[in-house]
Amino acid sequence: MFAKGLCENDLFLKFCGTWRHGKNPLSLDVRLSTGCDKLFISANESSLSIQGSITAQCTRVDVIPLNTYKLDSKEDIHFCVHWEPLLDQLMLQLGGMNFILCKPSSSPDSCCTDLTDDFKEPEAAYGITNGMIRNDVVSTQTVTGYNFIGENTSCKDLCEQAKTNREWPKNVELPCAHKLESEMKKDFSGSNFTSNFFRSSPTIYVPPAVKPATRIKSKVYITFYKNNSLFQEGFKEFKLLHFVVEITVENEVIADLPEPIRMDFPHDVIPKIYTRKCVSWDTRKDPLRVNWSEDGCVTHVKGAKHTECLCNHLTYFTVLVQPKLQPVRHLLALTAISSVGCALSFISCIALIVFFCRKRRSKDQSISIHLGLAVSLGFLSLLFYLTGVLANLVGESVCIFVGALLHYATLSSLTWMGVQVFHTFWLVYMVFRPCPKPYVWYLIGFGLPLVPVVILASVGGFYGLTEVVPADDINNPYRM
Repeated sequence: MFAKGLCENDLFLKFCGTWRHGKNPLSLDVRLSTGCDKLFISANESSLSIQGSITAQCTRVDVIPLNTYKLDSKEDIHFCVHWEPLLDQLMLQLGGMNFILCKPSSSPDSCCTDLTDDFKEPEAAYGITNGMIRNDVVSTQTVTGYNFIGENTSCKDLCEQAKTNREWPKNVELPCAHKLESEMKKDFSGSNFTSNFFRSSPTIYVPPAVKPATRIKSKVYITFYKNNSLFQEGFKEFKLLHFVVEITVENEVIADLPEPIRMDFPHDVIPKIYTRKCVSWDTRKDPLRVNWSEDGCVTHVKGAKHTECLCNHLTYFTVLVQPKLQPVRHLLALTAISSVGCALSFISCIALIVFFCRKRRSKDQSISIHLGLAVSLGFLSLLFYLTGVLANLVGESVCIFVGALLHYATLSSLTWMGVQVFHTFWLVYMVFRPCPKPYVWYLIGFGLPLVPVVILASVGGFYGLTEVVPADDINNPYRM
Protein backbone atom coordinates (compact mmCIF):
# COMPACT_ATOMS: atom_id res chain seq x y z
CA MET A 1 0.00 0.00 0.00
CA PHE A 2 1.26 3.48 -0.80
CA ALA A 3 2.23 5.89 1.90
CA LYS A 4 -0.40 8.31 3.07
CA GLY A 5 -0.34 11.61 1.30
CA LEU A 6 0.46 9.96 -2.02
CA CYS A 7 -2.40 7.50 -2.46
CA GLU A 8 -4.75 5.87 -0.02
CA ASN A 9 -5.30 2.73 -2.07
CA ASP A 10 -3.24 0.41 -4.21
CA LEU A 11 -3.68 1.09 -7.93
CA PHE A 12 -2.85 -2.48 -8.90
CA LEU A 13 -1.55 -5.81 -7.67
CA LYS A 14 1.46 -7.55 -9.14
CA PHE A 15 2.28 -10.91 -7.62
CA CYS A 16 5.15 -12.94 -9.09
CA GLY A 17 6.68 -16.27 -8.28
CA THR A 18 8.21 -19.42 -9.70
CA TRP A 19 6.02 -22.46 -10.29
CA ARG A 20 7.88 -25.58 -9.17
CA HIS A 21 6.05 -28.43 -10.92
CA GLY A 22 6.51 -32.09 -11.79
CA LYS A 23 6.82 -33.90 -15.10
CA ASN A 24 3.08 -34.43 -15.62
CA PRO A 25 1.09 -32.52 -18.27
CA LEU A 26 0.47 -28.99 -16.99
CA SER A 27 -2.78 -27.05 -16.82
CA LEU A 28 -4.14 -23.69 -15.71
CA ASP A 29 -7.17 -23.74 -13.40
CA VAL A 30 -9.14 -20.46 -13.38
CA ARG A 31 -12.19 -19.90 -11.15
CA LEU A 32 -13.16 -16.25 -10.90
CA SER A 33 -16.40 -14.61 -9.79
CA THR A 34 -17.68 -11.13 -8.99
CA GLY A 35 -17.35 -9.57 -5.58
CA CYS A 36 -14.49 -8.49 -3.35
CA ASP A 37 -13.56 -11.28 -1.00
CA LYS A 38 -10.36 -13.26 -1.59
CA LEU A 39 -7.88 -14.11 -4.29
CA PHE A 40 -6.14 -17.48 -3.91
CA ILE A 41 -3.08 -18.24 -6.08
CA SER A 42 -1.86 -21.81 -5.66
CA ALA A 43 0.13 -24.47 -7.48
CA ASN A 44 0.87 -28.16 -7.28
CA GLU A 45 2.70 -30.78 -9.32
CA SER A 46 0.56 -30.33 -12.43
CA SER A 47 -1.69 -27.29 -12.03
CA LEU A 48 -1.44 -23.54 -11.45
CA SER A 49 -4.68 -22.24 -9.94
CA ILE A 50 -6.12 -18.71 -9.71
CA GLN A 51 -9.38 -18.53 -7.77
CA GLY A 52 -11.39 -15.88 -5.98
CA SER A 53 -14.01 -13.17 -6.00
CA ILE A 54 -12.38 -9.86 -6.89
CA THR A 55 -13.94 -8.77 -10.20
CA ALA A 56 -16.81 -6.40 -10.93
CA GLN A 57 -18.06 -7.98 -14.17
CA CYS A 58 -15.79 -10.90 -15.07
CA THR A 59 -16.70 -14.50 -14.29
CA ARG A 60 -14.68 -17.44 -15.54
CA VAL A 61 -14.48 -21.15 -14.79
CA ASP A 62 -11.90 -22.87 -16.96
CA VAL A 63 -9.31 -25.64 -16.90
CA ILE A 64 -6.85 -24.83 -19.68
CA PRO A 65 -4.30 -27.45 -20.85
CA LEU A 66 -0.93 -25.80 -21.34
CA ASN A 67 0.52 -28.41 -23.69
CA THR A 68 -0.95 -26.50 -26.67
CA TYR A 69 1.23 -23.50 -25.81
CA LYS A 70 4.97 -23.49 -26.38
CA LEU A 71 6.03 -23.51 -22.75
CA ASP A 72 9.30 -25.01 -21.55
CA SER A 73 7.85 -27.43 -19.01
CA LYS A 74 11.19 -29.06 -18.23
CA GLU A 75 12.23 -26.24 -15.92
CA ASP A 76 10.45 -24.26 -13.21
CA ILE A 77 8.23 -21.58 -14.78
CA HIS A 78 8.25 -17.94 -13.72
CA PHE A 79 4.84 -16.25 -13.60
CA CYS A 80 3.22 -12.94 -12.65
CA VAL A 81 -0.41 -12.12 -11.90
CA HIS A 82 -1.45 -8.54 -12.75
CA TRP A 83 -4.71 -7.19 -11.35
CA GLU A 84 -5.90 -3.68 -12.33
CA PRO A 85 -9.16 -2.83 -10.53
CA LEU A 86 -9.77 0.36 -12.55
CA LEU A 87 -10.08 -1.78 -15.68
CA ASP A 88 -11.46 -4.92 -14.04
CA GLN A 89 -8.55 -6.54 -15.87
CA LEU A 90 -6.66 -9.67 -14.81
CA MET A 91 -3.67 -10.96 -16.75
CA LEU A 92 -1.29 -13.85 -16.18
CA GLN A 93 2.27 -13.81 -17.53
CA LEU A 94 3.46 -17.39 -17.65
CA GLY A 95 6.79 -18.40 -19.10
CA GLY A 96 6.98 -15.32 -21.33
CA MET A 97 3.39 -15.68 -22.57
CA ASN A 98 0.43 -13.48 -21.65
CA PHE A 99 -2.96 -14.98 -20.79
CA ILE A 100 -5.90 -12.59 -20.44
CA LEU A 101 -8.10 -14.03 -17.72
CA CYS A 102 -10.40 -10.99 -17.52
CA LYS A 103 -10.66 -8.69 -20.53
CA PRO A 104 -10.53 -4.94 -19.82
CA SER A 105 -13.79 -3.13 -19.22
CA SER A 106 -14.93 0.24 -17.96
CA SER A 107 -14.53 1.22 -14.34
CA PRO A 108 -17.47 -0.01 -12.24
CA ASP A 109 -18.84 1.93 -9.27
CA SER A 110 -16.81 -0.17 -6.84
CA CYS A 111 -13.25 -1.46 -7.27
CA CYS A 112 -11.68 -4.36 -5.42
CA THR A 113 -8.26 -3.10 -4.38
CA ASP A 114 -5.76 -3.18 -1.50
CA LEU A 115 -5.23 -6.92 -1.95
CA THR A 116 -3.02 -7.76 1.02
CA ASP A 117 -1.22 -11.02 1.74
CA ASP A 118 -3.37 -12.76 4.37
CA PHE A 119 -1.50 -16.00 5.02
CA LYS A 120 0.59 -18.54 3.16
CA GLU A 121 -0.30 -22.17 2.69
CA PRO A 122 2.07 -24.84 4.14
CA GLU A 123 5.39 -25.77 2.56
CA ALA A 124 5.48 -28.55 -0.04
CA ALA A 125 7.75 -30.18 -2.60
CA TYR A 126 5.74 -28.62 -5.44
CA GLY A 127 4.16 -25.18 -5.48
CA ILE A 128 5.21 -21.52 -5.58
CA THR A 129 8.70 -20.41 -4.64
CA ASN A 130 10.23 -16.91 -4.46
CA GLY A 131 6.85 -15.21 -4.03
CA MET A 132 7.02 -11.43 -4.59
CA ILE A 133 4.48 -8.62 -4.30
CA ARG A 134 5.69 -5.97 -6.74
CA ASN A 135 9.43 -6.01 -6.00
CA ASP A 136 9.22 -7.08 -2.37
CA VAL A 137 10.09 -10.70 -1.60
CA VAL A 138 7.41 -12.36 0.55
CA SER A 139 9.00 -15.79 0.91
CA THR A 140 11.77 -17.82 -0.70
CA GLN A 141 10.25 -21.09 0.49
CA THR A 142 8.12 -23.36 -1.68
CA VAL A 143 4.51 -23.17 -0.52
CA THR A 144 1.29 -24.47 -2.03
CA GLY A 145 -0.32 -21.06 -2.32
CA TYR A 146 -0.90 -17.45 -1.27
CA ASN A 147 -4.13 -15.86 -0.03
CA PHE A 148 -5.03 -12.21 -0.61
CA ILE A 149 -7.89 -10.27 0.99
CA GLY A 150 -9.35 -7.27 -0.85
CA GLU A 151 -11.38 -4.23 0.10
CA ASN A 152 -14.05 -2.35 -1.85
CA THR A 153 -13.37 1.26 -2.71
CA SER A 154 -14.90 3.84 -5.06
CA CYS A 155 -13.42 3.55 -8.55
CA LYS A 156 -13.95 7.26 -9.10
CA ASP A 157 -11.93 8.08 -5.99
CA LEU A 158 -9.28 5.55 -7.00
CA CYS A 159 -8.86 7.18 -10.40
CA GLU A 160 -8.60 10.62 -8.77
CA GLN A 161 -5.99 9.28 -6.35
CA ALA A 162 -4.03 7.85 -9.27
CA LYS A 163 -3.78 11.29 -10.87
CA THR A 164 -1.81 12.60 -7.88
CA ASN A 165 0.41 9.55 -7.61
CA ARG A 166 4.04 9.97 -8.62
CA GLU A 167 3.99 6.75 -10.66
CA TRP A 168 2.07 8.59 -13.41
CA PRO A 169 3.66 11.54 -15.28
CA LYS A 170 1.43 14.60 -15.25
CA ASN A 171 1.34 14.85 -19.04
CA VAL A 172 0.21 11.22 -19.51
CA GLU A 173 -3.45 10.31 -19.28
CA LEU A 174 -4.23 7.37 -17.03
CA PRO A 175 -4.99 3.93 -18.47
CA CYS A 176 -8.54 4.21 -17.17
CA ALA A 177 -11.62 3.49 -19.26
CA HIS A 178 -14.70 5.56 -20.01
CA LYS A 179 -17.97 3.82 -20.81
CA LEU A 180 -20.95 5.35 -22.58
CA GLU A 181 -24.31 3.67 -22.93
CA SER A 182 -27.36 4.54 -24.95
CA GLU A 183 -30.79 3.03 -25.19
CA MET A 184 -31.83 2.13 -28.72
CA LYS A 185 -35.59 2.40 -29.03
CA LYS A 186 -37.84 1.28 -31.86
CA ASP A 187 -37.23 4.45 -33.89
CA PHE A 188 -33.43 4.40 -33.40
CA SER A 189 -31.87 6.01 -36.49
CA GLY A 190 -28.20 5.95 -35.56
CA SER A 191 -26.14 8.08 -33.21
CA ASN A 192 -22.67 9.59 -32.71
CA PHE A 193 -20.62 9.03 -29.57
CA THR A 194 -17.43 10.61 -28.24
CA SER A 195 -15.78 10.67 -24.83
CA ASN A 196 -15.37 13.89 -22.86
CA PHE A 197 -13.23 11.99 -20.33
CA PHE A 198 -10.18 11.92 -22.65
CA ARG A 199 -8.69 14.62 -24.81
CA SER A 200 -9.12 14.15 -28.59
CA SER A 201 -11.05 10.90 -28.30
CA PRO A 202 -12.39 8.98 -31.33
CA THR A 203 -15.85 9.72 -32.71
CA ILE A 204 -18.06 6.67 -33.15
CA TYR A 205 -21.14 6.44 -35.37
CA VAL A 206 -23.47 3.55 -34.51
CA PRO A 207 -25.88 2.84 -37.42
CA PRO A 208 -29.52 1.75 -36.91
CA ALA A 209 -28.63 -1.75 -38.14
CA VAL A 210 -26.95 -2.42 -34.76
CA LYS A 211 -30.32 -2.52 -32.97
CA PRO A 212 -31.66 -6.11 -32.85
CA ALA A 213 -34.89 -6.33 -34.84
CA THR A 214 -36.41 -8.74 -32.32
CA ARG A 215 -36.28 -6.25 -29.43
CA ILE A 216 -38.29 -3.12 -28.76
CA LYS A 217 -35.50 -1.65 -26.64
CA SER A 218 -31.82 -2.49 -26.39
CA LYS A 219 -28.67 -0.87 -25.06
CA VAL A 220 -25.39 -0.23 -26.88
CA TYR A 221 -22.17 0.27 -24.89
CA ILE A 222 -19.10 2.14 -26.17
CA THR A 223 -15.98 1.96 -24.00
CA PHE A 224 -12.89 4.08 -24.66
CA TYR A 225 -9.46 2.85 -23.50
CA LYS A 226 -6.22 4.81 -23.58
CA ASN A 227 -2.61 3.85 -22.84
CA ASN A 228 -3.49 0.27 -21.93
CA SER A 229 -0.29 -1.71 -22.55
CA LEU A 230 -2.22 -4.98 -22.58
CA PHE A 231 -3.38 -4.41 -26.16
CA GLN A 232 0.23 -4.01 -27.33
CA GLU A 233 1.53 -7.08 -25.47
CA GLY A 234 3.62 -9.45 -27.59
CA PHE A 235 3.76 -7.23 -30.68
CA LYS A 236 7.12 -5.63 -31.46
CA GLU A 237 6.88 -5.32 -35.22
CA PHE A 238 4.08 -2.74 -35.16
CA LYS A 239 2.42 -0.21 -32.90
CA LEU A 240 -1.20 0.51 -32.03
CA LEU A 241 -2.75 3.90 -31.51
CA HIS A 242 -3.17 5.02 -27.90
CA PHE A 243 -6.95 4.62 -28.19
CA VAL A 244 -8.85 1.34 -28.31
CA VAL A 245 -12.65 1.33 -28.57
CA GLU A 246 -14.95 -1.49 -27.49
CA ILE A 247 -18.53 -1.62 -28.84
CA THR A 248 -21.10 -4.11 -27.56
CA VAL A 249 -24.85 -4.60 -27.43
CA GLU A 250 -26.29 -6.19 -24.29
CA ASN A 251 -26.83 -9.93 -24.59
CA GLU A 252 -26.21 -9.90 -28.35
CA VAL A 253 -23.47 -10.98 -30.77
CA ILE A 254 -23.52 -8.58 -33.71
CA ALA A 255 -21.79 -9.44 -36.99
CA ASP A 256 -22.16 -8.91 -40.76
CA LEU A 257 -23.85 -5.52 -40.43
CA PRO A 258 -25.36 -4.18 -43.70
CA GLU A 259 -24.23 -0.68 -42.69
CA PRO A 260 -20.84 -0.52 -40.95
CA ILE A 261 -19.80 1.09 -37.68
CA ARG A 262 -17.86 4.30 -38.45
CA MET A 263 -14.97 5.25 -36.19
CA ASP A 264 -12.86 8.37 -36.69
CA PHE A 265 -9.54 8.09 -34.82
CA PRO A 266 -7.61 11.37 -34.35
CA HIS A 267 -3.89 11.00 -33.73
CA ASP A 268 -0.50 12.65 -34.07
CA VAL A 269 0.98 13.07 -37.53
CA ILE A 270 1.90 9.67 -39.02
CA PRO A 271 4.67 9.87 -41.67
CA LYS A 272 3.92 8.56 -45.15
CA ILE A 273 6.47 5.76 -44.76
CA TYR A 274 4.01 4.05 -42.37
CA THR A 275 0.83 2.22 -43.27
CA ARG A 276 -2.38 2.36 -41.23
CA LYS A 277 -4.79 -0.54 -40.90
CA CYS A 278 -8.04 -0.75 -38.97
CA VAL A 279 -8.06 -3.92 -36.88
CA SER A 280 -10.34 -5.68 -34.43
CA TRP A 281 -9.65 -8.11 -31.61
CA ASP A 282 -10.60 -11.57 -32.81
CA THR A 283 -11.66 -13.29 -29.58
CA ARG A 284 -12.78 -16.44 -31.43
CA LYS A 285 -9.26 -17.62 -32.30
CA ASP A 286 -7.95 -17.71 -28.74
CA PRO A 287 -9.88 -15.77 -26.06
CA LEU A 288 -6.83 -15.87 -23.77
CA ARG A 289 -4.56 -14.02 -26.20
CA VAL A 290 -4.75 -10.67 -28.02
CA ASN A 291 -5.21 -11.35 -31.75
CA TRP A 292 -5.63 -8.34 -34.01
CA SER A 293 -7.26 -9.01 -37.39
CA GLU A 294 -8.18 -6.90 -40.43
CA ASP A 295 -11.19 -9.08 -41.25
CA GLY A 296 -14.44 -7.15 -41.45
CA CYS A 297 -12.82 -3.68 -41.39
CA VAL A 298 -12.06 -1.14 -44.12
CA THR A 299 -9.49 1.64 -43.64
CA HIS A 300 -9.91 5.20 -44.93
CA VAL A 301 -6.85 7.43 -44.47
CA LYS A 302 -8.09 10.98 -43.94
CA GLY A 303 -4.92 13.04 -43.89
CA ALA A 304 -1.90 12.69 -41.63
CA LYS A 305 -3.92 13.16 -38.41
CA HIS A 306 -7.11 11.15 -38.96
CA THR A 307 -7.96 7.55 -39.80
CA GLU A 308 -11.51 6.32 -40.36
CA CYS A 309 -12.47 2.70 -39.73
CA LEU A 310 -15.58 1.04 -41.17
CA CYS A 311 -16.30 -2.32 -39.52
CA ASN A 312 -19.25 -4.71 -39.86
CA HIS A 313 -19.13 -6.34 -36.42
CA LEU A 314 -18.75 -5.45 -32.73
CA THR A 315 -15.67 -6.04 -30.57
CA TYR A 316 -12.51 -4.03 -29.68
CA PHE A 317 -11.17 -1.74 -32.44
CA THR A 318 -8.02 0.31 -33.02
CA VAL A 319 -5.56 1.34 -35.75
CA LEU A 320 -2.38 -0.60 -36.43
CA VAL A 321 0.65 1.42 -37.60
CA GLN A 322 3.64 -0.25 -39.23
CA PRO A 323 6.40 0.58 -41.76
CA LYS A 324 5.51 0.10 -45.40
CA LEU A 325 6.84 -2.99 -47.08
CA GLN A 326 8.70 -1.90 -50.21
CA PRO A 327 9.80 -5.04 -52.10
CA VAL A 328 13.14 -4.72 -53.89
CA ARG A 329 13.73 -6.42 -57.22
CA HIS A 330 16.94 -8.41 -57.76
CA LEU A 331 17.86 -8.07 -54.09
CA LEU A 332 20.29 -11.03 -54.12
CA ALA A 333 22.20 -9.69 -57.11
CA LEU A 334 22.32 -6.16 -55.69
CA THR A 335 23.51 -7.48 -52.33
CA ALA A 336 26.29 -9.48 -54.03
CA ILE A 337 27.41 -6.44 -56.05
CA SER A 338 27.43 -4.25 -52.93
CA SER A 339 29.45 -6.85 -51.00
CA VAL A 340 32.06 -7.12 -53.76
CA GLY A 341 32.26 -3.32 -54.04
CA CYS A 342 32.66 -2.89 -50.27
CA ALA A 343 35.36 -5.59 -50.17
CA LEU A 344 37.33 -3.90 -52.97
CA SER A 345 36.93 -0.49 -51.31
CA PHE A 346 38.16 -1.88 -47.99
CA ILE A 347 41.23 -3.50 -49.59
CA SER A 348 42.00 -0.26 -51.45
CA CYS A 349 41.68 1.77 -48.26
CA ILE A 350 44.04 -0.60 -46.43
CA ALA A 351 46.59 -0.14 -49.22
CA LEU A 352 46.22 3.66 -48.99
CA ILE A 353 46.57 3.59 -45.20
CA VAL A 354 49.84 1.64 -45.48
CA PHE A 355 51.09 4.05 -48.16
CA PHE A 356 50.21 7.18 -46.15
CA CYS A 357 51.68 5.76 -42.95
CA ARG A 358 55.03 5.40 -44.72
CA LYS A 359 54.78 9.03 -45.90
CA ARG A 360 53.86 10.50 -42.49
CA ARG A 361 57.38 11.84 -41.91
CA SER A 362 56.88 14.11 -44.91
CA LYS A 363 56.29 17.81 -44.16
CA ASP A 364 53.19 17.75 -46.36
CA GLN A 365 50.31 18.17 -43.89
CA SER A 366 47.78 16.90 -46.45
CA ILE A 367 49.13 13.38 -45.78
CA SER A 368 47.43 13.37 -42.35
CA ILE A 369 44.12 14.45 -43.90
CA HIS A 370 44.34 11.81 -46.65
CA LEU A 371 45.12 9.21 -43.97
CA GLY A 372 42.07 10.22 -41.89
CA LEU A 373 39.80 9.99 -44.93
CA ALA A 374 41.18 6.57 -45.89
CA VAL A 375 40.66 5.25 -42.33
CA SER A 376 37.06 6.50 -42.16
CA LEU A 377 36.19 5.17 -45.65
CA GLY A 378 37.79 1.80 -44.86
CA PHE A 379 35.84 1.57 -41.60
CA LEU A 380 32.61 2.48 -43.43
CA SER A 381 33.19 -0.15 -46.15
CA LEU A 382 33.90 -2.85 -43.57
CA LEU A 383 30.80 -2.04 -41.51
CA PHE A 384 28.52 -1.90 -44.55
CA TYR A 385 29.88 -5.26 -45.68
CA LEU A 386 29.23 -6.79 -42.23
CA THR A 387 25.86 -5.21 -41.43
CA GLY A 388 23.83 -7.84 -43.28
CA VAL A 389 26.01 -10.70 -42.04
CA LEU A 390 25.75 -9.66 -38.39
CA ALA A 391 22.00 -8.95 -38.52
CA ASN A 392 21.22 -12.37 -40.06
CA LEU A 393 23.61 -14.41 -37.92
CA VAL A 394 23.80 -12.67 -34.54
CA GLY A 395 20.40 -10.98 -34.30
CA GLU A 396 18.68 -7.79 -33.21
CA SER A 397 20.68 -7.11 -30.06
CA VAL A 398 23.85 -6.26 -32.03
CA CYS A 399 22.08 -4.02 -34.55
CA ILE A 400 21.81 -1.00 -32.25
CA PHE A 401 25.57 -0.94 -31.73
CA VAL A 402 26.40 -1.64 -35.40
CA GLY A 403 23.86 0.94 -36.60
CA ALA A 404 25.43 3.62 -34.42
CA LEU A 405 28.92 2.73 -35.71
CA LEU A 406 27.67 2.79 -39.31
CA HIS A 407 26.20 6.25 -38.77
CA TYR A 408 29.44 7.41 -37.14
CA ALA A 409 31.59 6.08 -40.01
CA THR A 410 29.37 7.81 -42.58
CA LEU A 411 29.50 11.16 -40.76
CA SER A 412 33.25 10.80 -40.23
CA SER A 413 33.85 10.19 -43.95
CA LEU A 414 31.78 13.25 -44.88
CA THR A 415 33.58 15.34 -42.24
CA TRP A 416 37.01 14.35 -43.59
CA MET A 417 35.87 15.34 -47.10
CA GLY A 418 34.90 18.72 -45.68
CA VAL A 419 38.29 18.97 -43.96
CA GLN A 420 40.00 18.36 -47.31
CA VAL A 421 38.04 21.19 -48.92
CA PHE A 422 38.83 23.55 -46.04
CA HIS A 423 42.53 22.59 -46.15
CA THR A 424 42.69 23.33 -49.88
CA PHE A 425 41.04 26.71 -49.26
CA TRP A 426 43.61 27.42 -46.54
CA LEU A 427 46.56 26.64 -48.84
CA VAL A 428 45.23 28.89 -51.61
CA TYR A 429 43.95 31.90 -49.68
CA MET A 430 45.95 31.77 -46.45
CA VAL A 431 49.39 31.26 -47.98
CA PHE A 432 51.38 33.14 -45.35
CA ARG A 433 49.62 31.66 -42.33
CA PRO A 434 50.66 28.27 -40.93
CA CYS A 435 48.11 25.44 -41.20
CA PRO A 436 46.58 23.97 -38.04
CA LYS A 437 48.42 21.05 -36.45
CA PRO A 438 47.42 17.49 -37.57
CA TYR A 439 45.83 16.72 -34.20
CA VAL A 440 43.28 19.51 -34.87
CA TRP A 441 42.19 17.76 -38.09
CA TYR A 442 41.96 14.41 -36.24
CA LEU A 443 39.88 15.99 -33.50
CA ILE A 444 37.46 17.43 -36.07
CA GLY A 445 37.36 14.38 -38.37
CA PHE A 446 36.98 11.71 -35.70
CA GLY A 447 35.62 13.68 -32.72
CA LEU A 448 32.93 15.91 -34.22
CA PRO A 449 30.79 13.02 -35.67
CA LEU A 450 30.60 11.48 -32.19
CA VAL A 451 28.35 14.29 -30.95
CA PRO A 452 25.17 13.54 -32.97
CA VAL A 453 25.68 9.77 -32.69
CA VAL A 454 25.95 9.90 -28.88
CA ILE A 455 22.89 12.16 -28.66
CA LEU A 456 20.76 9.90 -30.88
CA ALA A 457 21.96 6.76 -29.11
CA SER A 458 21.06 8.21 -25.70
CA VAL A 459 17.58 9.20 -26.91
CA GLY A 460 17.03 5.71 -28.34
CA GLY A 461 14.88 4.35 -31.14
CA PHE A 462 17.11 5.53 -34.01
CA TYR A 463 19.37 2.51 -34.42
CA GLY A 464 18.35 -1.09 -34.74
CA LEU A 465 17.25 -3.84 -37.07
CA THR A 466 15.61 -3.17 -40.45
CA GLU A 467 14.32 -5.58 -43.05
CA VAL A 468 14.54 -5.30 -46.83
CA VAL A 469 11.83 -7.33 -48.58
CA PRO A 470 12.80 -9.12 -51.82
CA ALA A 471 10.15 -8.93 -54.53
CA ASP A 472 10.49 -12.63 -55.37
CA ASP A 473 10.11 -13.84 -51.75
CA ILE A 474 8.31 -11.32 -49.51
CA ASN A 475 8.08 -13.86 -46.67
CA ASN A 476 11.87 -14.07 -46.33
CA PRO A 477 13.16 -10.52 -45.75
CA TYR A 478 16.85 -9.65 -45.69
CA ARG A 479 17.89 -8.26 -42.34
CA MET A 480 20.44 -5.48 -41.90
